Amino acid sequence: MTTNNDLARYVEVAAVRRDGTAPAGATTAIRLMGLLPAHWSCTAEVGTDHVRLRIVPGDTADRADVHRTVSGVFADTALCGWAQQG
Repeated sequence: MTTNNDLARYVEVAAVRRDGTAPAGATTAIRLMGLLPAHWSCTAEVGTDHVRLRIVPGDTADRADVHRTVSGVFADTALCGWAQQG
């Protein structure tokens, strides 16, 4: 469960669909969240061609850790056709 303290330290990640044949946003959101560390809390805003995640990392991770991990996640072939935005 996300608390008010967690909201103050969340990291926002956005993705857009670059290939119309790639799976839609809902499928991609599930794949993204499934590839993140299990102890990270995450909420998603999902559209057909975009996904926005708000990630609250564990106590030992900082923003750089989140961005490094997410970059690795986007290298997974399950996310082919999608790109991290920003």
